[in-house]
Amino acid sequence: MKKTVTIIKNTFNVYRDFFSSTPLSCVVIMLCYVVNSLYPSLLTYSIAKLFDAAESINLPGADQSAFYSNLIFFAAIYIVKYIFEMAINAPRSCGVYAKAKYSFDRRLAVHTSQLPYICFEQTEIFEKLNRAQHCIGSNIPQRFFLSSLELVSLIIGIMGTSAILISFNILLLPLSIITVVPIFAVRIIRGKDFYKLKGFQAPKRRKMEYLWSLFVDKKSIREMKVFNFHTYTYDKWKSIKMDVVEEEFDFVRKDSRSLLFCDIIRISGILTSAVICIVLVFNRKLSVGQLAACLSAFFMVQNMMKSVFENVANNNTNINFISDYYEFMDLKLDRINGENIDSIESIDLKEVCFKYPNSSAYALKDINLSIKKGEKIAIVGENGSGKTTLAKLILNLIEPTSGNICTNNKPIHSFDKNSLYKLISIVSQNIIHFNMTLKENIAISDYDKPADEQKIKEVLSFLDLTSYEGRLDDFLGKEYGGGELSGGEWQKVAIARGLYKNCEFMILDEPTSALDPLIENEILSDFISIVKDKTALIISHRIGLCKLVDKVVVVKDGKIVGFGDHAELIATNEYYRYLYQEQQKWYV
Repeated sequence: MKKTVTIIKNTFNVYRDFFSSTPLSCVVIMLCYVVNSLYPSLLTYSIAKLFDAAESINLPGADQSAFYSNLIFFAAIYIVKYIFEMAINAPRSCGVYAKAKYSFDRRLAVHTSQLPYICFEQTEIFEKLNRAQHCIGSNIPQRFFLSSLELVSLIIGIMGTSAILISFNILLLPLSIITVVPIFAVRIIRGKDFYKLKGFQAPKRRKMEYLWSLFVDKKSIREMKVFNFHTYTYDKWKSIKMDVVEEEFDFVRKDSRSLLFCDIIRISGILTSAVICIVLVFNRKLSVGQLAACLSAFFMVQNMMKSVFENVANNNTNINFISDYYEFMDLKLDRINGENIDSIESIDLKEVCFKYPNSSAYALKDINLSIKKGEKIAIVGENGSGKTTLAKLILNLIEPTSGNICTNNKPIHSFDKNSLYKLISIVSQNIIHFNMTLKENIAISDYDKPADEQKIKEVLSFLDLTSYEGRLDDFLGKEYGGGELSGGEWQKVAIARGLYKNCEFMILDEPTSALDPLIENEILSDFISIVKDKTALIISHRIGLCKLVDKVVVVKDGKIVGFGDHAELIATNEYYRYLYQEQQKWYV
């Protein structure tokens, strides 16, 4: 019962989405299918009349005009069918496949972008996204939509042609249906097996795609050449690929054997019907025209029933993939709407604990921290201590497992996220290389305003990228025919992107990890002076910047083990003193 409700719901969803994205194409296609549904019965009727008229045309006193009128009617049926088959091509290819595909892709992209950030920390969500992408990428909604319309057209055609077939001999109709029933059973069984196979193969395919991507990623190619592990990588890819191919070949082999058995039964039905029709002719119960019409009607009913069973079976499989898509689209979206916020006066974390999904260990535990407007705070600690997780909590990208985070003394989730993020800028360690112009790479952080070239040049000058000030329209990224930057230059562009945005709160998460420590210290020193009127949170495992900020938060194993200014921590915190002394040589 639950599955039936799901099928009905998702069928409605498919029709709703197609009619909302391309209504005219849907109406034209439906009209064409209705017209085509009349073709089998009209053709059967026309064949009987035409052959009988042809048989009697040479008889004395025969009316030759009847033959020619039937011939014209027969030809008209084909011409009208051809016209409507041509008419359906444009709305089917341009509307249902192209325009609706764009609409499905857009909805999937928008929905993915609005999911809570924590979703992307969960493997099962990636699996759902992968299945949803497979559904849309394989045009399964389009196939289901057209197939279901064709199914209605076939049923109408079967009803009309069956009435004619029964008029010749009542045994012919059940014979035409029974001989194609095995195809239906096979398609249902194999369809379920195919869906299970694709689900089983999903993790393998993801790994296979990842291994293949290593051969076309310039970062991995560099190490692949030096370490000469391309053969090892290829063998791993080949091993998985062969597993996938063998599984699919085994499925096709079983499917082919089943279909051969079904075709033997179907052909036996055709031969039996021919024998019955010949007997009826010898017994003078059928004329020559009726014989031709009877055989034609049998073939058409049998083929239409075969198509019906195949459509039902295929749609039964397709609806499973479509259910994957709508299941992903039903994932709860991030809470965005709320109270507008004009300024961030304070952020307070009270007894905050957090652990990632499917993890029993806490990434952060018992975090108490207060950030006031205008403060410059460094969060330091070794790799894996929880610094970046803390930044995600402060940004409201993830919600605490327990405890509270307040902004301006109100729960942070009570604010409109778009309004909140207008006040915040971020520079992440894992920077993005946008294959766009240099101007777009920087101004994209404040994309809803016209690019301010003077401001772009100022941040480039600050980052010692003055040679690029006259090249704002240069395209970046060799993969697309543009210029290339070094790793450090890309990181400086990312910092420029963060500085360009007009905001009052900045978070820098390991922003200079690709830079030389001495250059890093110089940039961060200048950065502190530039953001003197802003609140700044700098996350790093390097300690040299701590002399420049108001407060330092020391994180170890997911806990805050020190808080205060540099001098205070040097004097009182053994762990902080150890970190500083280990790195002191970098800054002397």
